[in-house]
Amino acid sequence: MKNIAETPLKYTGSNVVYPKATEDALGLINLLFDFDDQVAAGVNGRMVDNFQYDMPIVLSEGAAYAHIRPLPANDHSNSGMVMCINPAHITPSNGVSNATVDVYRTFLFELDEGTLQEQASFWKRTKIPASAMIYTGGKSIHVLLTLEEPFNSLELYQAFHRTIVQRLSLNFGARPDADTCQPNRTTKIPGFNRPTKDGQPGQDAKLLMLDRRISIEEFKQWQALIGVTQEMIKLNVSQPKRPWQGSLKDKA
Repeated sequence: MKNIAETPLKYTGSNVVYPKATEDALGLINLLFDFDDQVAAGVNGRMVDNFQYDMPIVLSEGAAYAHIRPLPANDHSNSGMVMCINPAHITPSNGVSNATVDVYRTFLFELDEGTLQEQASFWKRTKIPASAMIYTGGKSIHVLLTLEEPFNSLELYQAFHRTIVQRLSLNFGARPDADTCQPNRTTKIPGFNRPTKDGQPGQDAKLLMLDRRISIEEFKQWQALIGVTQEMIKLNVSQPKRPWQGSLKDKA
């Protein structure tokens, strides 16, 4: 993995200066992106304007670019910074969609149920070769699995994600969110605050674990461990299905 850049992140736009990003944020960015990747970032999930700044994100090899929607003057300057988990470019009309994702490199998995401790225990039981884990500042943990060699098609990327979610549901008694099969999903940037529903400052997003990209061989070994087969992948390419509806309580 690349060395973490010493230069701190700084976002500017519309008279707003965002807080300096933490070393954790730079480490996560270095994990997910390569030099010259487009890093799509925004505030509170709103990534609809096509703003580009010279050096908002500094990697060890040089500068990557990020699109940041400038905040209205009455907004909190550090509220809910997010970024797409995969390299993507932003269109003024649609923001970031699956069609604007440039590289299918990283999976996001998430449980919408159970306490944070129960979620952490679930992921430990699955032995998932996680590249990073992020506390979102809310009720869940984002588990990212970043591959050394990305997929070459959206269909195959989604088929693998759906199959993995199905096997995790059947084998470990909880249903990861099926909607995270979209490669344009976002994760919270560590060090930035997640505001409450009424707009007040909430909890900061935190990087719980940071490792490395996973080789194809390691990925295959884990698939075999949880019972993924090529037949299942092919079925999910031709006939996408929703995962089994289970609960943490089913295997308590």
